[in-house]
Amino acid sequence: RQWVIDPTIEILEQIVLKDVKLITMACERDKDGACIDWLRKRGVVVSLGHSNATYEEARLAFERGASMMTHTFNALPPLHHRKPGAVGAALLVDSVDCCLIADGLHLSPPAVELIMRMKGYDKTILVTDIAHVGTTGGELVGSSITLDAAVRNVVNWGISSFADAIAMATLNPARAIGLHKEVGVIATGATADLLIWDMSSLEIKYVVLAGHVHKMEKTIKSGSAA
Repeated sequence: RQWVIDPTIEILEQIVLKDVKLITMACERDKDGACIDWLRKRGVVVSLGHSNATYEEARLAFERGASMMTHTFNALPPLHHRKPGAVGAALLVDSVDCCLIADGLHLSPPAVELIMRMKGYDKTILVTDIAHVGTTGGELVGSSITLDAAVRNVVNWGISSFADAIAMATLNPARAIGLHKEVGVIATGATADLLIWDMSSLEIKYVVLAGHVHKMEKTIKSGSAA
């Protein structure tokens, strides 16, 4: 608890280095919106997350320039019919990108489908929140999912087409932080990082990194580090 403190510009100046593109913040702790404004002026995307924000506080943060929600539903107040909270605000504000962990544990398939139906595929982003501690013992401390597994899940659950799932894992996050001309697309001048999928199994067969082709070994499982 002693490490949970209100955001200040003095703190941000210490941690927001020149290559930082995104920061997650409990925006209700930024009472006057000064931190959101400071970050936006430096090209940093503000994502609301790990927050107890009410619906009204979240709407205000989005009006001030926060444009994303970190792992929607997780580490946030639950969606309630009388208190829709930050999740309700994120789902209703069209400009907000909603990130989600599609592992079937952090979110059930119907919850994933709810987000995608509300936001549309172009404003939904698949994330891993992966951590070595993972979900040991059923505790939700990070996740054990890799991004390719998230793609398979939303397709196998019948929620998304493969093409839309790929966009939610590549183009959408790149676009959300302004890197869509460099990554997340197959285009002249973009980074030559590609995946070759087996469309019958939805397993990755080859990885192309900076133009160099690598065959995926059968011993590499989808739950291992990507």
